[in-house]
Amino acid sequence: MMIEATGSALRVGVILDQPAPRWVHQAVRAIQALPEARIVLLVQIAPGNVDRGGTGGGWNHAAYQVFQRLDRRLYGRRADSLEESDVASGLPGCPMLALHPGNIEELQAHRLDVLIDFRRQGPPIEAAASARLGVWSYRHGATPRLAARPPAFREVAEGKEPFFSALVSRDGEEGSTRLLYASWSPTHKRSVYRTLDQCLPKLAQFPARVLRRLHSGDPIEARGGGIPEVVMEGPYRPTPPGNGEVVTAVAKLVRRFGRDLLGGRQVREGWRLACAFGKEGLSPRPDRILPPPRGTYQADPFPIATEDGYWIFFEEIPASGIGHLSVMKMDAAGACDAPRVILQQPTHLSYPGVYRIGAEWYLLPESAGSGNLQLYRATRFPFEWVEEERLLEGARAYDATLVEIGGRWWMFVNHAPEGGSTWDELHLYHAERPQGPWIPHPRNPVVSDARRARPAGHLFEYRGAWYRPGQDCGTRYGKAIVVNRIVRIDEKEYEEVEAARILPDWDPRVLTVHTLNRAGNLTMLDCIVRDRRRDGKDAEWS
Repeated sequence: MMIEATGSALRVGVILDQPAPRWVHQAVRAIQALPEARIVLLVQIAPGNVDRGGTGGGWNHAAYQVFQRLDRRLYGRRADSLEESDVASGLPGCPMLALHPGNIEELQAHRLDVLIDFRRQGPPIEAAASARLGVWSYRHGATPRLAARPPAFREVAEGKEPFFSALVSRDGEEGSTRLLYASWSPTHKRSVYRTLDQCLPKLAQFPARVLRRLHSGDPIEARGGGIPEVVMEGPYRPTPPGNGEVVTAVAKLVRRFGRDLLGGRQVREGWRLACAFGKEGLSPRPDRILPPPRGTYQADPFPIATEDGYWIFFEEIPASGIGHLSVMKMDAAGACDAPRVILQQPTHLSYPGVYRIGAEWYLLPESAGSGNLQLYRATRFPFEWVEEERLLEGARAYDATLVEIGGRWWMFVNHAPEGGSTWDELHLYHAERPQGPWIPHPRNPVVSDARRARPAGHLFEYRGAWYRPGQDCGTRYGKAIVVNRIVRIDEKEYEEVEAARILPDWDPRVLTVHTLNRAGNLTMLDCIVRDRRRDGKDAEWS
């Protein structure tokens, strides 16, 4: 079943709470910026017709109300996604309708293509047939059990699941639910509020993305619950947890915080490099972990093979916390020389992708703090580099990775909407040459999933197929590596599927693994390692 598009500008109505949270402002602005759609009606539910069934009133939910206030006080930030203000002021001249059961025909008279419900509760069923392409709304939770409670409550309390969100459509008299857009977001370790604050800027972009795709003539396939790990049953009607469930959840969060606090005094966690020789396949395991100089961390290894060994480029993090780029020589047996700094800036540098293009060597580091993506050329490889080109200006680009496939250059890079997570959404660009100009892919973001989006190393070819390593950040940054097989890549479409995973399970001290690169016979990874402190001091690297 497909939703068909039309060539004229789509007529959009929006249902809002007043006041509405900041992320709704972002969503409205994104729609207003589209030439393909225009907001022609602002709908509010008339007093006396508002369903407050899930707002958590009454003594049975008193603990949840306290939990919400405390969570926001501890983890809220200034100008966050849930800060409330008047959205209607940003829609001057837009007609308003106070909706109640007696004036549904008046709503229908506006001939809406889409009615988008941004309220905390789901759309009124009576209005499902009032827009040609249905009433769109959000639902959260990958299973009925998770969806039964307010967004992210059980995911955070249990600490095991990333947070699933979807934009869905209810169409026609029967009000059947169809999936329009879906994404997975990282779950904060201790805060529901912070989980939502970081994912809502991304969710605000969903309606504009679907509207743009509809208008371009691309049908939106209505997959319902077609994502294998997602089960969407019945209407979305989350209810607040009772006092007992809140007490149990708080006890889990307190125990988690206590373990982290105690563990921080007894152990130290830090990034290290790891290596293996002669390992093939999609999910190699390292043979040993390399000890960094005392007082530093090392991450993001990119090896280059030489006649007598390897150059290892990597991010080095000193006590200041501002990363710079270093290189060290490794011989064929794995012995390493002392690192040498090759690039340092006032802002943080990481992810030193190195490329041989023709007779020249190029370096493409992450420098998101500078607001630009800069390509460097070696003047004396591997120690001296000069800026060659700015590939993306005025953009915060995370872990940009280049590859040439099919005679064209492709850039895989993460971007984040204002205030959103940098882990969630992979964007794709293409160009005739690595210096650009770079053209954004029409399907951007091509991946919206914190479990695999962010790049984790160079793409590689294996047994006739291309593979892209991605980070699994669903419950922790760089928790694991997902190796994705590219099914299709061209200037119109992109598709990938998970082919393998690399888990941090080869050593009990290892907590995460988040970069995979190969050169010659060498495989390099990085990982967070937990070491026990001695007499209150940092443990020696081992």
